[in-house]
Amino acid sequence: MRTPKLTPTCIANERTGYIRSDGVGITNIVLKPLSEDDVTKYVAATLCKPAEDIIPLAAVIQSKSAGNPFYMREMLDACNRKGCIYYNYRSSAWEYDLDRIFREFTTETYHDTLNSDFVTRRLAELPPASRAIL
Repeated sequence: MRTPKLTPTCIANERTGYIRSDGVGITNIVLKPLSEDDVTKYVAATLCKPAEDIIPLAAVIQSKSAGNPFYMREMLDACNRKGCIYYNYRSSAWEYDLDRIFREFTTETYHDTLNSDFVTRRLAELPPASRAIL
Protein backbone atom coordinates (compact mmCIF):
# COMPACT_ATOMS: atom_id res chain seq x y z
CA MET A 1 0.00 0.00 0.00
CA ARG A 2 1.32 3.41 -0.99
CA THR A 3 1.57 6.15 1.63
CA PRO A 4 0.04 9.42 0.43
CA LYS A 5 2.45 12.30 0.03
CA LEU A 6 1.88 15.11 2.52
CA THR A 7 1.80 18.53 0.93
CA PRO A 8 1.86 21.88 2.78
CA THR A 9 -1.82 22.33 1.90
CA CYS A 10 -2.68 18.88 3.26
CA ILE A 11 -0.80 19.57 6.50
CA ALA A 12 -2.46 22.98 6.88
CA ASN A 13 -5.92 21.45 6.34
CA GLU A 14 -5.19 18.79 8.94
CA ARG A 15 -4.12 21.39 11.50
CA THR A 16 -7.10 23.69 10.89
CA GLY A 17 -9.40 20.67 11.18
CA TYR A 18 -7.88 19.91 14.58
CA ILE A 19 -8.37 23.51 15.74
CA ARG A 20 -11.96 23.61 14.45
CA SER A 21 -12.78 20.38 16.31
CA ASP A 22 -12.15 22.28 19.56
CA GLY A 23 -14.81 24.82 18.60
CA VAL A 24 -12.37 27.58 17.66
CA GLY A 25 -13.46 29.71 14.71
CA ILE A 26 -11.02 30.18 11.87
CA THR A 27 -11.20 32.84 9.20
CA ASN A 28 -9.34 32.20 5.97
CA ILE A 29 -7.96 35.27 4.26
CA VAL A 30 -6.73 34.97 0.70
CA LEU A 31 -3.94 37.43 -0.03
CA LYS A 32 -3.27 38.35 -3.62
CA PRO A 33 0.03 39.75 -4.88
CA LEU A 34 0.33 43.52 -4.85
CA SER A 35 -0.12 45.27 -8.18
CA GLU A 36 2.64 47.23 -9.91
CA ASP A 37 0.99 50.44 -8.71
CA ASP A 38 0.90 49.15 -5.11
CA VAL A 39 4.57 48.16 -5.29
CA THR A 40 5.48 51.60 -6.65
CA LYS A 41 3.57 53.32 -3.84
CA TYR A 42 5.19 51.06 -1.23
CA VAL A 43 8.73 51.69 -2.49
CA ALA A 44 8.09 55.44 -2.87
CA ALA A 45 6.76 55.64 0.70
CA THR A 46 9.67 53.55 2.03
CA LEU A 47 12.29 55.79 0.41
CA CYS A 48 10.32 59.05 0.93
CA LYS A 49 10.60 59.83 -2.78
CA PRO A 50 8.07 60.71 -5.48
CA ALA A 51 6.82 57.67 -7.38
CA GLU A 52 8.28 58.90 -10.67
CA ASP A 53 11.78 58.88 -9.12
CA ILE A 54 11.69 55.21 -8.15
CA ILE A 55 9.88 53.60 -11.10
CA PRO A 56 12.97 51.64 -12.27
CA LEU A 57 13.59 50.35 -8.74
CA ALA A 58 9.90 49.49 -8.24
CA ALA A 59 9.90 47.62 -11.57
CA VAL A 60 12.83 45.46 -10.47
CA ILE A 61 11.24 44.78 -7.08
CA GLN A 62 7.90 43.92 -8.73
CA SER A 63 9.65 41.61 -11.18
CA LYS A 64 11.70 39.78 -8.55
CA SER A 65 9.07 39.64 -5.78
CA ALA A 66 5.99 39.02 -7.98
CA GLY A 67 4.16 41.42 -5.66
CA ASN A 68 4.77 39.29 -2.55
CA PRO A 69 4.95 41.81 0.34
CA PHE A 70 7.29 39.57 2.36
CA TYR A 71 9.79 39.32 -0.51
CA MET A 72 9.44 43.05 -1.22
CA ARG A 73 10.32 43.98 2.34
CA GLU A 74 13.18 41.48 2.54
CA MET A 75 14.53 42.63 -0.82
CA LEU A 76 14.50 46.30 0.26
CA ASP A 77 16.13 45.36 3.55
CA ALA A 78 18.81 43.32 1.78
CA CYS A 79 19.41 46.20 -0.66
CA ASN A 80 19.97 48.54 2.26
CA ARG A 81 22.30 46.14 4.11
CA LYS A 82 24.36 45.52 0.99
CA GLY A 83 24.58 49.18 -0.05
CA CYS A 84 22.34 48.92 -3.11
CA ILE A 85 19.99 51.41 -1.45
CA TYR A 86 21.66 54.00 0.72
CA TYR A 87 21.07 57.37 2.33
CA ASN A 88 23.05 60.20 0.74
CA TYR A 89 23.68 62.75 3.47
CA ARG A 90 24.82 65.39 0.99
CA SER A 91 21.52 65.38 -0.86
CA SER A 92 19.53 64.33 2.24
CA ALA A 93 17.77 61.64 0.24
CA TRP A 94 17.67 57.90 -0.33
CA GLU A 95 19.38 56.73 -3.51
CA TYR A 96 19.80 53.39 -5.24
CA ASP A 97 22.20 51.69 -7.60
CA LEU A 98 20.28 49.55 -10.11
CA ASP A 99 23.41 47.88 -11.50
CA ARG A 100 24.35 46.73 -8.01
CA ILE A 101 20.79 45.52 -7.36
CA PHE A 102 20.87 43.45 -10.56
CA ARG A 103 24.19 41.90 -9.49
CA GLU A 104 22.87 41.16 -6.01
CA PHE A 105 19.61 39.58 -7.19
CA THR A 106 20.70 37.67 -10.25
CA THR A 107 18.35 34.99 -11.54
CA GLU A 108 18.42 32.66 -14.54
CA THR A 109 16.41 35.12 -16.62
CA TYR A 110 15.36 38.71 -16.03
CA HIS A 111 11.77 37.73 -15.28
CA ASP A 112 12.56 34.98 -12.74
CA THR A 113 11.24 35.73 -9.27
CA LEU A 114 12.92 35.26 -5.92
CA ASN A 115 12.40 31.87 -4.35
CA SER A 116 13.27 29.94 -1.22
CA ASP A 117 16.98 30.27 -2.06
CA PHE A 118 16.66 33.98 -1.33
CA VAL A 119 15.20 33.26 2.12
CA THR A 120 17.85 30.58 2.76
CA ARG A 121 20.66 33.02 1.89
CA ARG A 122 19.06 35.62 4.16
CA LEU A 123 18.92 33.17 7.05
CA ALA A 124 22.57 32.26 6.45
CA GLU A 125 23.46 35.96 6.92
CA LEU A 126 22.05 35.96 10.45
CA PRO A 127 24.48 35.78 13.37
CA PRO A 128 25.14 32.23 14.66
CA ALA A 129 23.17 32.88 17.86
CA SER A 130 20.10 33.93 15.87
CA ARG A 131 20.38 30.90 13.57
CA ALA A 132 20.64 28.61 16.61
CA ILE A 133 17.28 29.86 17.88
CA LEU A 134 15.64 29.08 14.56
